[in-house]
Amino acid sequence: MIKWIPGELHTHTDNSDGTMDLKALALKSLKFGLRYIALTDHNTVSGHIKIPEVMNSTGLQILYGMELTTFYGHIVALGVHKFIEWRDISIFNIKKALGRIHRAGGLAGMAHPYRIGDPVCTGCCWEYEIDDWSNMDYLEVWTEAFPPIIPGNKKAFDFWTQLLNRGYRITAVSGRDWHGNEDENRPIAVTYLGLDNYEGDISEKDFLAAVKAGRTCVTLGPFVTITLKFNKFNHIYSIGETVAAELKERKAVVNLKFNFSEREGKWKLDCKSLTVNIVSNKGIIGSTVAYPNTTDTDLSIKIDGLRWIRAEMYGKIAGIDTMIAFTNPIYFE
Repeated sequence: MIKWIPGELHTHTDNSDGTMDLKALALKSLKFGLRYIALTDHNTVSGHIKIPEVMNSTGLQILYGMELTTFYGHIVALGVHKFIEWRDISIFNIKKALGRIHRAGGLAGMAHPYRIGDPVCTGCCWEYEIDDWSNMDYLEVWTEAFPPIIPGNKKAFDFWTQLLNRGYRITAVSGRDWHGNEDENRPIAVTYLGLDNYEGDISEKDFLAAVKAGRTCVTLGPFVTITLKFNKFNHIYSIGETVAAELKERKAVVNLKFNFSEREGKWKLDCKSLTVNIVSNKGIIGSTVAYPNTTDTDLSIKIDGLRWIRAEMYGKIAGIDTMIAFTNPIYFE
């Protein structure tokens, strides 16, 4: 059984340009209802030494990491326990950095790719040339507070969709890029990671495996998950999984599960219902409405020509009609 755990994959402390030390950040994370964070200070792992003690004293899971902060883009190295050299990386050899991250046992994530660049934020906007996107493990399609209304995030989300349509299976996440001095009255997004065979004792490897496998849901409030089943087969396909070609029929049943209770009190909607679309490489192929008392619903879909499907949830929050949540895809061979 998959257990969905909310948290934040991009944070900074006073070991780089954050305003809080790690323990203060951890305690504030707990107040937001988070159960894990990743420590990703700029070009340093000096804060790693504090992680075991802070995890032990607060009970918050803290993932090791580092943000490679360069003139041509920022790369989050998730799950690395040592410094990753970045100073010899040019705009044409990003593979060198990605290889170092992977050899160190980490995952490589593209940070805030469409954030404004020079002269406001040197290197924040992604300029690296990538020939093979399969070398990139995940992409921050949402970043900062209230991310769906930020133009750059809309570009990042559309770019992720284009990569999916080209056949790449890159995990989409939210990376708040939390420095501790942001406006906390704005809605924040969290990334739920689906931990497989969850039994209570979880390790950093479990979290990294969820990111790598694409078992993620992102939301400003309630979250939605999606599974797929065929009438003639017992297997149920979950987020991040691939439907084998020999199992495909012309129709399948999508089950949407809704959770309005997780992190309750940490977010507030301005609407009584939410629209949920089933989106694919062919566009919207199904739609339903979810209410706070809705637990799940089934939709029948035709799967001819589908390469992937995901769920997107829309409603009103902070006075604005916008996307509230989305899932990563289920894929088809």
